[in-house]
Amino acid sequence: MYPLEWLHTFVPIVPEHIDCHIFNQPFPFIYGVHTTIYESLNKSQLDNCIILLLDDRQILNADKDQLPSRINEYLTRKLDYFKQSDDFFFNSSSKTQDLLSTGPLRPFQESVLMIIDDYREYIVYDDARQEFKFDENTFFKLKNVSNESTSQKYHSNENEFYHEFRITQAFEEFCRDQIHSR
Repeated sequence: MYPLEWLHTFVPIVPEHIDCHIFNQPFPFIYGVHTTIYESLNKSQLDNCIILLLDDRQILNADKDQLPSRINEYLTRKLDYFKQSDDFFFNSSSKTQDLLSTGPLRPFQESVLMIIDDYREYIVYDDARQEFKFDENTFFKLKNVSNESTSQKYHSNENEFYHEFRITQAFEEFCRDQIHSR
């Protein structure tokens, strides 16, 4: 998630004897699950989950059609490479940090950076208030989408994506941090 902060539930390794209802939550979460636990789950409970099976090099339930096209293309290319790569990422001597920095999670981090790479353009100085602020109009203009999330004229995956991304807690915290650091 770098440079965003994950402000929701994160459990690196879910214990074997856990209630499987934890996977059917109304809030975002990241859970690390051993393959044996995953295999015993009711898959219908995982409809809203994106699943990265490290052992099998598979990504399940990732509806990439909802992503902006350049990010979709980038992720597809990087993840295809990951699927075809050798066992470097899964070598028993590999450390978790190596997996996070060079392995299959790296393309997700880079995708977030692609989304917010122009943040300096929409964190602007408000002369009237004499302070920095997030300029929503500039954000949507830079992303080449409509200011109105329900606009039929601009109805597109990218429009929906950026409107949903705009209201995430992680993005709002990121903008707030950028404003306070100036």
